[in-house]
Amino acid sequence: KLCENKFHEKEAVKIVEEISQGLKEFHSRNLSFNCLNIKNIFVNKKDIIKADVLSYLENKKFPVKIVEDEGQEQQIQIEEEFDVEKDIHDLGIILYSLLTGNLTFDSKNYKKEISNENLIGIIEKSTNLNLESKYRNIDRFILDLKSFMQSGDLSDETYDVEEVIVDKKK
Repeated sequence: KLCENKFHEKEAVKIVEEISQGLKEFHSRNLSFNCLNIKNIFVNKKDIIKADVLSYLENKKFPVKIVEDEGQEQQIQIEEEFDVEKDIHDLGIILYSLLTGNLTFDSKNYKKEISNENLIGIIEKSTNLNLESKYRNIDRFILDLKSFMQSGDLSDETYDVEEVIVDKKK
């Protein structure tokens, strides 16, 4: 769909919001997607939006087993860092791509390509790592997307609550 044309603002935000809801489920299980991009987001003919979980699994680091000389098996866990901000950064770039039709994100010139200040704000707070008001959790990001969908503006509501991660067994 992106090859045909860029998306209308509300359609682009709706797609990113649905992806964000799926990521929220990942984050609730202490998982980061870490490789989310426009190429692994699919919209079918019924406008159902899905992320390619296979790409997640292909980039996931799994435990490695090492067998010692004495025949004892020892397992070494390769820890993958849980990085909410990386996923949110990726969502900002996806939003930019949907709005502009550009697959390459230019962090210096993106503001010139988007006319809506609220969408610029969402992209800036998700992609600018040095910004004090950047998104630190997926809930705030989703709140701003929903607020934009409902009123065209961003929420003035403060949302300084840290994302709660429930420790669930795998």
